[in-house]
Amino acid sequence: INSDDYLKDHKGQVAKRNGARAPWVSQLDLSFRQEIPGIFQGNKGEIRLDFYNFTNLLNKNWGVEYRAGFPLVRQLADSAGVDPDTGKYIYDISGSKYQHDGKYSPAKMDPNESNNPSQRWSVLMTLRYTF
Repeated sequence: INSDDYLKDHKGQVAKRNGARAPWVSQLDLSFRQEIPGIFQGNKGEIRLDFYNFTNLLNKNWGVEYRAGFPLVRQLADSAGVDPDTGKYIYDISGSKYQHDGKYSPAKMDPNESNNPSQRWSVLMTLRYTF
């Protein structure tokens, strides 16, 4: 439980719906434009740089959304029944899908690559000339 941030912070509590699903994600897109004089009178040019997911350019861990795989379900334990004396659920985390190297480790959430643009940063340069 200590290896999962959400579970570690909520020991002994009832897990909130979608509590361990995905943290808040912030992305920042930037655009810079510079007008330049044209070759002939009345003409002009423009150079433009568009940065998508600029925060990921600064730090590879920023601006990345992690999500459970399809169908967006992340199991944290299996139910092994109900204790007849207390009426509480009995959870089983002994299977290979929860144990790795002898430690509790539920399925990892991978970066969500379904969005366009992707979770990685990118730069687009545009040159424009009007006459």
